[in-house]
Amino acid sequence: MKLEVGRYSIKIIPENEIDEAYIEEVLGCRKAGDIIKLRRRDVISTSALAYLETREYQEEKNNEAQ
Repeated sequence: MKLEVGRYSIKIIPENEIDEAYIEEVLGCRKAGDIIKLRRRDVISTSALAYLETREYQEEKNNEAQ
């Protein structure tokens, strides 16, 4: 996969069928307009950004149902 980082966006560009399958099956983006949620994670005991995280689609759906 390739990431294109713009001023106001990040594009995840699949480069092969495995990348496409990951986006569709793991992230749950199967059709135009589907959304991936990102969660901000900070460095422990500070407010500095550590990374952004997205979780497996099914796990997120299970958490929302609870």
